[in-house]
Amino acid sequence: WLEHAIDLAEALGLRVRQDFDRGLFSLNAGDASGSVTFVGHVPNRELRCLVGEWDAFFLPSFVAETFGMVVVEAMAAGVPVVAFGIGGAAEFLHHGKTGILVHEQTPWAAAEALSLLMGRDGVSLKRRLTAQAKLLITDQLAVAKVAEEYKQVFLLLS
Repeated sequence: WLEHAIDLAEALGLRVRQDFDRGLFSLNAGDASGSVTFVGHVPNRELRCLVGEWDAFFLPSFVAETFGMVVVEAMAAGVPVVAFGIGGAAEFLHHGKTGILVHEQTPWAAAEALSLLMGRDGVSLKRRLTAQAKLLITDQLAVAKVAEEYKQVFLLLS
């Protein structure tokens, strides 16, 4: 994953430095305008605090996952999501509506998508994406709705 992260950083024009004491990789453009930190593994109890601080979430999966819970968690936390357009993420992450799907699985395509969130129109795009994502979660992924759908499946099978 690190090699892909460094490629993405280079595509964004960011420099990479490592904090060996904490195992973090930080990227910055040389000024305070923006930075990216790759935190690696974070215990669940600490993750909730971190998610709320994120400007964006990028799922760099190169393999099709059936359902990426981490994407839903980021959406529920009000964080705009960028993901490759494969697997489960592509089923509920609607490009330009609830997130940004990247169809070309390259660091350069991902960098272009992430740049949309950092650009001049990034603030309004983030607001729109996060508002629509929260509606999607409330309407389609709420616990009561999913439980009812499972119930219907089990009734059909019985």
